[in-house]
Amino acid sequence: NLTNVDGLDNIVYFGGDFGLINNPSLVSVAGLRNVRTIEPAVNEIYEFWIMNNSSLTKPDGLENLKNVGDVLILGNPNLTNINGLSGLESAFSIIIDGNASILNLDGLNNLTTVEFEIRIFDNPALQNIEGLSNLNSIGTSLFLGDNFELQSLNGLGNIVSLETFSLRNSPLITNLDGLNNLVSVERIILEN
Repeated sequence: NLTNVDGLDNIVYFGGDFGLINNPSLVSVAGLRNVRTIEPAVNEIYEFWIMNNSSLTKPDGLENLKNVGDVLILGNPNLTNINGLSGLESAFSIIIDGNASILNLDGLNNLTTVEFEIRIFDNPALQNIEGLSNLNSIGTSLFLGDNFELQSLNGLGNIVSLETFSLRNSPLITNLDGLNNLVSVERIILEN
């Protein structure tokens, strides 16, 4: 029945994974406000999980987090925004999946680099991805799918190269205008 993480106020660095997983009463992550970096020792995988926290509506308190490996935001049915991640500048990968109430990705507005991939799936209320507008590098792939209210690809204008671009089951998207600056891609999958 954890409702907050206030006892972690003095932590500025995690040297490995950190997860907020299966905490149905969690309503605040403000106790993590001093965390700046989540990174591993050499050759380790490191992940930051916000998963299956049914009472969490926003991850406010994470604004100082700048660099992280994998960001996994999964299955948080009442999460309406990720504005608390507004300080994030780089990540290895980003997965945002199964968050029924999230409306936009505005909290990723300072993200410039994703070394591997971005997967944005099954967020039925997601209306726009304009929060990705400062993103200028994705190492391999961008996958978008089952985002039934997503209206455009605006926010992807700085991406010039991808290995794979995939768009599936996002019926309100009627054109690919947000990809205007894409000049190199190995694989495109359009199943819309």
